[in-house]
Amino acid sequence: MKIAIPTNDRKTVAAHTGKCKEFAFYVIENGKLVSKNYEPNLHSHNHGEGCCGRHSGEVHHHDELIEIISKADLLLYLGMGKGLREDLEKESIKIEKAKFIYIEEILADI
Repeated sequence: MKIAIPTNDRKTVAAHTGKCKEFAFYVIENGKLVSKNYEPNLHSHNHGEGCCGRHSGEVHHHDELIEIISKADLLLYLGMGKGLREDLEKESIKIEKAKFIYIEEILADI
């Protein structure tokens, strides 16, 4: 299974998926970590501190995020905007709220 986790520091799950610095990808087989790699969140440089634009009439796309996240079987997250959640559901991408903040704890629990 390949798991994606949004992170800013490679230690904890980012509070906001769309604004994370990067995504950590972990491949788990038979309960053991087989590999890990990181991909930058190219979407975050277009996503300012304010509203994502859905309410201002501005068209806001999550295509870059969908492309990155779809490389995994599961996205574990802490926080996510309604728009991204809806877009992931449309693409049938499995998401689950993380049980822990620290990635090390998540991996130990798998």
